[in-house]
Amino acid sequence: MTSEARPTTLPTAPEDARPAAGRWGRTANRHRAWRVRLDRHAVLAVAWRGLVFLVGLLLVVLGIVLSVLPGPLTIPPVLAGVALWATEFGWARRLFRRARQAGELTWRQTREHPVRAGGVTLAGLAGLAAVVVAVRHWRLLDRVSELVGL
Repeated sequence: MTSEARPTTLPTAPEDARPAAGRWGRTANRHRAWRVRLDRHAVLAVAWRGLVFLVGLLLVVLGIVLSVLPGPLTIPPVLAGVALWATEFGWARRLFRRARQAGELTWRQTREHPVRAGGVTLAGLAGLAAVVVAVRHWRLLDRVSELVGL
């Protein structure tokens, strides 16, 4: 298992530093310098990682909670949470990389076979509609609430 260690010092020679390419390059250089200063203080570094973990967890849980709503609302918060985790944790970087590769593969297959992708989507929606109709027809929610005692 490899660990991706953060640099402990600021780059001193021009060949050690990434060139600042426009606005985003300068922003990346400032962020890198800020991280080096933060990592020099063990307590602050651990507190920062804890904060990043909690905010990422909040976003992932929000995405899971939003999964009961129709539409793709669940995906952006989950991806944002994992992307945030990926800034600090190696396991999240690997997970995010695999998810991105799977998404790119899915998107490529969808473009190559749009009829199949449409059929799978329609079948999924039909299955969801069948579940909703069955739950309403047999009043399953009422029966479950009676069993639980609500």
